[in-house]
Amino acid sequence: VPAGLEVTPDPLPPTTPYDPNADTGLNVQPATVVVGGTGYLTGPQAGEPLAVARQTLLAYSAALGLNPADVVNPVVTDGYADTGGSRLFHAYFKQSFNGLEVYNTSIGVHVAPDGRVLTLGGGFVPGLGQTSGGVPTP
Repeated sequence: VPAGLEVTPDPLPPTTPYDPNADTGLNVQPATVVVGGTGYLTGPQAGEPLAVARQTLLAYSAALGLNPADVVNPVVTDGYADTGGSRLFHAYFKQSFNGLEVYNTSIGVHVAPDGRVLTLGGGFVPGLGQTSGGVPTP
């Protein structure tokens, strides 16, 4: 974990990385939240808030217990800016595999108007992006 970051795992029991050949039933991933030790994870960044959120998700994949292949093509499930005082942009992603959304996965990335990322957190299936690309069987 990079210096100055706090990684807080959800109190759920740990899970094993995804194995497409294992017959383990539903694989529910615990949530992990990453927050900056000084209030923000990143400094100001130029660009559209959704693009900043995608870049941050990729950059902090290891802090979430994931590898870059696990977060390379997330599906955007929601993205909006607060209209009140904070004006934070909230982007929510769902993991995808072979073009399909992965059940029970969600990561939120929260971006300030100047492009600084406040927090990101949620849960994706670790190791899913490194599988052979075949369709897993239930």
